[in-house]
Amino acid sequence: MFKHINSKILFTILITISLSSCALETIDLATTAKNAAGSMADTYIRPQTPSAVVVCRTQQCAPARTNMTTEFLYNSMLQLFDNNNGTNALICRADPATRTCVENFISFPTAVGITPAQAFIDSVKIVDIRLRKGTNILDLVLDYNLSYNGVKPACTPAKSILFARSTDYMLIEDAGYKCKMTSIGNTTVTTVFAIDYLDLDYGTIGGYYSVGLSGPAYGGGSGYMMLRLKNDAYPLKPTLVSPNAIGGNKRKGSLPTPNTEHKDTYDKSKTIPSKVQYKPIPLKK
Repeated sequence: MFKHINSKILFTILITISLSSCALETIDLATTAKNAAGSMADTYIRPQTPSAVVVCRTQQCAPARTNMTTEFLYNSMLQLFDNNNGTNALICRADPATRTCVENFISFPTAVGITPAQAFIDSVKIVDIRLRKGTNILDLVLDYNLSYNGVKPACTPAKSILFARSTDYMLIEDAGYKCKMTSIGNTTVTTVFAIDYLDLDYGTIGGYYSVGLSGPAYGGGSGYMMLRLKNDAYPLKPTLVSPNAIGGNKRKGSLPTPNTEHKDTYDKSKTIPSKVQYKPIPLKK
């Protein structure tokens, strides 16, 4: 009798311990998921907001608000990206005070699954550019060269937008593009680039960036970077110039050198002398 009761009690105790262990494991899994979600949420870092957009043109730099309009900035960016459509632009981490590259890439810490990693972006290819009619928005397709720990994952190009809200506010951002960084799913990478510097002479764009990863791989970072394009933004003229009129000048968008030598194209022998005669006024003594 006692042995039978003891076996029942023992069985009940074992069931209770098993259920308690399952509950503890469930709590641990929930805590882990919550921490992971918190880590993913913390990967989005808002970039610093520029106080002004400095534009350089014809070797002179000044804030855009002093002598330019929002439409001019928009058209300048349209011309710059159109001249560089299909080319690769170099990305470097830069000093915001001097706008000088300090590293030939931007980097930020990530976690690929449970493995700590350092991610790098050193260039981006301008795949396509489209004009959105009736707005100050450009639709861009940008293919970022992302890598981590020496591995280059397969990524889809980012569908980005560039818009000029005012002469002090220009932004390039995307809703996120997918990268296959782990075997269990895709990672979403989002990029925001707040522009504060535009050099039309050399095709250089500077600004504060923010990159965030969420999914099986998460992380991110922010800072200041320079986007160095292959071609400049010229021609920026209100009228079209025929390519034949440029002549031997090889600089893209420049006007031909004017001819300063004056040559008479008329025959002086066929001119009729004027009948009007001019006599000096006599001086009174």
